[in-house]
Amino acid sequence: MLTKLSDIKLLIEAWVCGQFAGKVIWTNSDAPVPERPFITLALKTPKPLNRPYQAGANKQGVISRYTTQQFSITIHCYGEGANQSLFDLRESLDLLSVQKLLHASGASYLKDLMEVQDATSRTGTRYEERAVYEPAFIYKSVQSEEVGFIEEVKFEGDIHG
Repeated sequence: MLTKLSDIKLLIEAWVCGQFAGKVIWTNSDAPVPERPFITLALKTPKPLNRPYQAGANKQGVISRYTTQQFSITIHCYGEGANQSLFDLRESLDLLSVQKLLHASGASYLKDLMEVQDATSRTGTRYEERAVYEPAFIYKSVQSEEVGFIEEVKFEGDIHG
């Protein structure tokens, strides 16, 4: 189950690395640029899609809060075949094996926030082939906290005041 950003990053990295033969890195402006072709990933912070549902404490005194979260990944591909690589990555979201990978972690592909774009032609640069794609995913977030419970109440005095 996805509970932290690091879990989400591992899941997305497993999906992209399973579909792309080149180097896959997380966006970092100070990092060295790998040999082309390569993909950079940028995770956008998850946002709740609905109001959290909070159940009462169970017999062990644990309270749980359930929320559906949405997150997106901006994916840039650089080098020869960048557009085709991202089209293949997009198509892989329809594969049963990729859906099983996502579902095993409690996530699901939701929609494309941005279709695969040929960034080279859009920006008018020709020094390298570049494409960009942004899919969105959802997952159920469960947060639990031990709050305890009242075992016994002792009352002294007059209840009627």
